[in-house]
Amino acid sequence: MSVRSASYVPQAATWGLGGIGIAAAAPLLGMGEWAGWIGGGGVVVAGAVGVLGHRGQQRQELHLSLEEGLAPLIGGRSTVVTRGWKGWPGTPTRVIIRYDAVAKDGDPNWKAAVVDATQRRLDVSATITKHDRRGRRVVLTTRDVTKENPVEQRVSRTIGDLLGSGARVTSFKSGADGDVASFEVRHIPTTKVASSGGYRAKVERTFGHVHQGRWRCKWDLEHDKVLFELRPPFPEVVELPRAQVDTKRDVLASYDKVSIDFGVDEDGNKLSWRPAVDPNLMVVGAPGTGKTVLEHNILASVAQWGWPIWVVDGKAIEFLGWRTWPNVQTVASTVETQVAVISRAHEVMEHRYQLIVAGRASEDDFEPLMLFIDEWSDFRANLTDWYTTVKAKGMPTKAPVLQKVASIARKGRSSRVHLLFATQRPDAEYFGGDMRDNFRCRISMGRLSPQGAMMMYQDPNIGTTVPRGRRGRATTIDENNRPVETQTYFVPDPRKANRRGDQSQLDILEGLMPDEMMRRHGRLIIVPPSDDDIDKAGSDYTAWCSADWVPAEARPDLDPVTNTAVDAQRAREMASPMAMFGIPSTTARPASDTVDIDDLDDVLNTTHGADDGYGLNVDADPLGLSIGDLVELEPGYWVTVDEETEEDPLDPSLVLLCWRDDEDNTGATGITLGERVTSRRALIEEGAL
Repeated sequence: MSVRSASYVPQAATWGLGGIGIAAAAPLLGMGEWAGWIGGGGVVVAGAVGVLGHRGQQRQELHLSLEEGLAPLIGGRSTVVTRGWKGWPGTPTRVIIRYDAVAKDGDPNWKAAVVDATQRRLDVSATITKHDRRGRRVVLTTRDVTKENPVEQRVSRTIGDLLGSGARVTSFKSGADGDVASFEVRHIPTTKVASSGGYRAKVERTFGHVHQGRWRCKWDLEHDKVLFELRPPFPEVVELPRAQVDTKRDVLASYDKVSIDFGVDEDGNKLSWRPAVDPNLMVVGAPGTGKTVLEHNILASVAQWGWPIWVVDGKAIEFLGWRTWPNVQTVASTVETQVAVISRAHEVMEHRYQLIVAGRASEDDFEPLMLFIDEWSDFRANLTDWYTTVKAKGMPTKAPVLQKVASIARKGRSSRVHLLFATQRPDAEYFGGDMRDNFRCRISMGRLSPQGAMMMYQDPNIGTTVPRGRRGRATTIDENNRPVETQTYFVPDPRKANRRGDQSQLDILEGLMPDEMMRRHGRLIIVPPSDDDIDKAGSDYTAWCSADWVPAEARPDLDPVTNTAVDAQRAREMASPMAMFGIPSTTARPASDTVDIDDLDDVLNTTHGADDGYGLNVDADPLGLSIGDLVELEPGYWVTVDEETEEDPLDPSLVLLCWRDDEDNTGATGITLGERVTSRRALIEEGAL
């Protein structure tokens, strides 16, 4: 109901004086017993008229103020109706505007301006709930912000500072602790927000500084709104869940359903590799980032599905603990056996193709085979050194097994020979031609260089800001083709867990064991070729490619698993550098003072020296920084640039620097134009594109 002006003072006086006069005359009229009631009633009515009249006048002033504030926006022949007044002097819960035809309702900022004028004149939070352009009618719903709790009021003030006075918080949601966990903001300055990614980043980062927590924004520019919500923290360690394997189904029947979970994103959503869809998996990561642990969790999951697993262990020691794991048939730790494994896997693939061509089998008849190739660069270097010593006259310059790996990557899908390919960095030397294209599922552990990011994701920014202090953190592409960070699952190394007697880790491994029905493939031994075999083959290389494989129980003399007892003191003596020269070791420290060699990577990767993939310190112009560069914000405190630097949209005298540190904290800092910063640029890696 619109407020009408009224002169309440004369009315109140009339009621008061009239009541008193009648009360005075009552005894003369024989109504003396009613005199008090009549006089009191007159005074009460007079007071009510005065109070309500005063409230009505205040509401009228608010209404007129609103009309004046809206007049430039809605035209001279418009009407404003306020309804549902509540409180003292009160605020209307609804505002109905019928605007003039000259109003610029097609302007993208017009509605925001109407909301802003309504909010400022009435001191409320307003939202447009209906807009009828043909009827030139707008309906707004308001909320009295003075009744919000202090935290919500502070949030509203911050949003007003960041997104303008026209932006209003329309809803709050609380978390389990009762604090604000998310809220929606409407009527944002869409044009300004859309024109600058740095502006959006600064809004997110600045709000995170003012209000404790890591906040993220989900922008809906089409509807002029944005959702702020607390960013869920990544867990430090996530244990690998047991694969949901239907043991009643045959391996062939379950092939298309196999999904290998390898990590979770910040919302707890699982990220998976589906071999039937993407036959090969590429894993890249520097030492200490958790690459080997990721490979172990892939292996444990694949084994639960009953697939045979062959491992080429480029470092020779990373998979030793899995030699007795069900369905792991062989772990090749020498270059000779590694050549044999890859050659046999390629032979399996080619044999299956011949069966298809001959019409004797189809793709649906093949049981899957999983081939792991770990530390490709180490394997390739060892192979090159060995091949030059065994290559016979007339053999290719490079070992043919390298081309067999590429062939498996190209053709393995139809024959169901699947490949996990792991290396420390994605060099162009190793991933030329179509090699990279055959690994659509890719996981990069830790931080990538811009060149590595281009090799992996064709974008120099993806994965370049992963915190250095977070082991097991990785980047991948999700099912919606979006780059996402993930915390990969943790799986203990059986060898280390057994040696240390860590019962908690042993319990984890026990829970990941394949069911009895899925333990289908026994261990195999690769029999070294004899001198006669080598003579017949023409070279050591050719002989190893065709070496015999037998069940482990048939050749216990060749089985490394049967000789695993280790004398700790004797092992220390044999491992001493002096032992190489036949000199007794007299300087060995007590075992309690030594660093466990298996934990050495953890020690080495806790610091970041000059050889950490970045150049020397230089003074740099903030506008010349690139995503992934390091910047020293404070003495000794280095952060990573994770948005392109640009002039601050809110203050042109500043350069906006959005950053992320090693502990996964984020921020936005304004740097005065012309000021220099200490920076370290990511090095261009040799061999990278």
